[in-house]
Amino acid sequence: MPTYVSLLKMTPDGAKDIKGLPGRFNDFRKSLEKAKGRLIGAYALMGNYDYLAIVDVPDDTAAVSLALKVAQRGTSTTQTMRAIPMEEFVTLVGKL
Repeated sequence: MPTYVSLLKMTPDGAKDIKGLPGRFNDFRKSLEKAKGRLIGAYALMGNYDYLAIVDVPDDTAAVSLALKVAQRGTSTTQTMRAIPMEEFVTLVGKL
């Protein structure tokens, strides 16, 4: 299953409703489960981004759907990237 890394930034509305974060995170986990995905890790960050989520989901469609559900709330923005395991990448490079 493909792995995706999402960097999230709180919006001003997300900062105002920081106490709602536990509920939003729980909703995210339910959406992930419904998409037949799995949470590898989630972290609060110090720096340019506020949160990091690493997930496995079946495909790009599921990844985009999850990112849109998060964005739809209006409490954070996301930057989601496909993460290719290094061993797989090395194999691809070896075929050049």
